[in-house]
Amino acid sequence: MLLFKDHSGIETVLNIMLIRFGIIAAIVVVVVIVLFAIALWLRRHGALGKATRHAAPLARKAAVARARTTRGRSDLMSSGLSLLATTLERSAESRDSESLDGETHDSETRNSHRDGDSA
Repeated sequence: MLLFKDHSGIETVLNIMLIRFGIIAAIVVVVVIVLFAIALWLRRHGALGKATRHAAPLARKAAVARARTTRGRSDLMSSGLSLLATTLERSAESRDSESLDGETHDSETRNSHRDGDSA
């Protein structure tokens, strides 16, 4: 029933599969670290919100394209891209609303100080 008469062939196949898994896991870790470093750099330079607003539609289009190529089957990649797009859109919306609230608060503070100085 076994393709190999001794266990050395099976060990070789398992070793190759283990090495392949290790390489894939290492690539995923490196990509995550690089993306985190880019996000941190953008945040420190004040461009994270702008990048988020540009990345959300791209992620949404990639999810739609990926779903179209899988012909209706559930796909982890398209689901992840769709989730990423939704998260980016929500974070951009919350940043926009926070910045608008901050501007309103700043103008109210300036007006109250102005009124207090003139009185």
